[in-house]
Amino acid sequence: MAVGQNISILLTRRCNMTCGHCSVESSPHIKAEPSEEELMQRTRDAIKSGVGSILFTGGEPMLREKVLLRLMRECQKSNVKTAITSNGFWGKNPEKAATKLAELRNAGLSILTISYDRFHKDFQGPEPAINIARAGAKDNYPVNINVTRTADDSELTEISQPFEDIPNARLRFYDVQPVGRAQLLDITQMRQQIEGFCNASHSPSLTDDGRLIACNGPAYFEKKESPLVVGSLQESTLGDLIQEHRDDVILDTIRTFGPSKLLEELKQIPEFESFARPRYFGMCDLCKHINSSPQAVEALREKLSDSRHAALRSAKMQLIDHQHSQLYNRNDINTVGVHKVLFRAMRDGVWIPETPNILGRSDLDWQETATYLAGCGLSRPLMTVLNDENLTRWSPSFFAKNVRAQGQREALRQAMQQATLQRLDEALQVIGTKGVLLKGAAMQTLHAEFGIENPPRAIGDIDLWVSPKHAEALRKYLLDHDFKGKRNAEQTGPHHLAPVTFSSQMVEIHTGIMPEFWKLPESAMLREAHSLKKYSNLQTLNAEGLLIHGVLHSATHLFANGIKTAWDLADLIEYFPGLDAKKVARWIRHSPMQDGFWAVLQTLARELQIDVPKVLLRQVPKNKRQHQLQLIARSRLFGAREGVSELNPLTKNALFLMMNGSPRHQLQYLGAFFFSPKVRESRRTAFQSSQENSFANLKNMARESYGQWQGFRGAVRRKQISPEEAVGFDAP
Repeated sequence: MAVGQNISILLTRRCNMTCGHCSVESSPHIKAEPSEEELMQRTRDAIKSGVGSILFTGGEPMLREKVLLRLMRECQKSNVKTAITSNGFWGKNPEKAATKLAELRNAGLSILTISYDRFHKDFQGPEPAINIARAGAKDNYPVNINVTRTADDSELTEISQPFEDIPNARLRFYDVQPVGRAQLLDITQMRQQIEGFCNASHSPSLTDDGRLIACNGPAYFEKKESPLVVGSLQESTLGDLIQEHRDDVILDTIRTFGPSKLLEELKQIPEFESFARPRYFGMCDLCKHINSSPQAVEALREKLSDSRHAALRSAKMQLIDHQHSQLYNRNDINTVGVHKVLFRAMRDGVWIPETPNILGRSDLDWQETATYLAGCGLSRPLMTVLNDENLTRWSPSFFAKNVRAQGQREALRQAMQQATLQRLDEALQVIGTKGVLLKGAAMQTLHAEFGIENPPRAIGDIDLWVSPKHAEALRKYLLDHDFKGKRNAEQTGPHHLAPVTFSSQMVEIHTGIMPEFWKLPESAMLREAHSLKKYSNLQTLNAEGLLIHGVLHSATHLFANGIKTAWDLADLIEYFPGLDAKKVARWIRHSPMQDGFWAVLQTLARELQIDVPKVLLRQVPKNKRQHQLQLIARSRLFGAREGVSELNPLTKNALFLMMNGSPRHQLQYLGAFFFSPKVRESRRTAFQSSQENSFANLKNMARESYGQWQGFRGAVRRKQISPEEAVGFDAP
């Protein structure tokens, strides 16, 4: 048996709910359940067999809370990880949720999954799950929220919405399968997805009556003769049963290629060409149908046992294991994985080969994906592929609904921004100077200037550089002419004035492209500013300047909102074929913090396959610190979405020091941080406006920073991930 195997142990089939989709038909009326002594022996046998993690499930395992805690502590003694799946009834008020969660974590709980969906809603609202997730949020502890869905998933918006603002609540979507009590549902409403390998069959399940079955739940009611029922503890040891689960050729085919492979092979055997039904209502339906036929099972065993099929399964399992360790873990699926798929689809209309393996994952958080892309201003570009079957096959309906609603808001905001730009152009004419649009405002304007077909990304505020001698005059003029803002306000950044607004559109007047400690050759960059046809007094940086500024802005935000930077980067490379890579390299070399630039550029180019000129990528430093920065950047670029005011200043400045290339440059940065008048003024203004400026919150800030650095260290050090992260307990 492979060390590190996951296994599920059912503590009971008893449950305080009678959900219509329950695969093991749990209810409050079930009386028989294993004794604590039996469960303890099964747990010890599992540990002795070399399992790496145990999922305690049911029924509702928390109905046997004291037994559960003792079993978990037994695992804790042997460093075996534990997980539970619960309906969360014990979280009915915040205090109880926090207390119970603390007890579970003290007993060694690694993964907590709370089930809440349209079926659980008949018995309990979302409040317990919300209370539990919020209790976990205080310590940044993730809580999985399992949601089962049918073909008609119109209720998913209502189900998912309560968890929208809980960052540690991880939504996971499963298809209802026609097993157990779900066989009484309208079978035509099931999603009928049968392709792909079966993740659930990686982890066998020990039932309450002492049988080892192929997966947690769907195989519960299968007959003894079925390959899905491995055996009983009355006849074999648990270690032998787990090994048999690993060695069985039919189960091995299911977890490597899926039950659809069984059907494919069966059709090639004489007498079984017409075995298939016209339609199957899910992967479990297909799996059960094949394995319920003794004749089909016998024929498949003979065919799948030859050396060719064994070699194919071995190679496929190695590929799956590699994908789990390198990409298909839960964190990467929800960051670089999903955004790699959607980025290429939005830009080129191309769906990469990994699409089904990523979008088909149950632990893909569609709500967080929509929120992140909206924060990056990419809802309108995403609308161009919302009806593509490569997306609709997997995405819940609320995903498209949220994206379309945000896309409409983005279109309205762009109209207001155009009016604001016109007012700024007129104001600059009166002041007698030119202004240079930066970042998103520049890219949006260039889209219109060059007639680019791809929808531009939406922007939040308008960043406008003007010479320092005209900045205050421009701000005063705007405030005198319908713009809103506090007069005589102190600078909110070392390189820009306090913002002003027009029709709710914020404008930030910059006196520098970046803070002075970046030491960019700003004079040279501004001399090559690009004039615009539509405006007399508004310009943009040239393509090289926009590339540097956009990438450095991502580094300044500690690598947040990376897809926004990637979108602009891809636009600049695609629509400015004459981009001078050598000039970019020459300008960025002026910065002592250029390592931050290279970390973002290299990571986006590699992960999203952006065609950055090779002559530019050859300039990337090849040293340990640069490699570490790239790993940290990769861990944040595709998921983090903090604004600059939300960044932990301790973490931010520690990373800025890391971006500096030498001790001398680090000392210069510290000198600017402590002694530069502009930096001190902006820091004081930010501190005064923050709601978290007490010494108690400074202590929390230090604790948060420590946790973030632990996460960064993990990103740098981790080469492989734990078994439960790689495969997970993905049974429905």
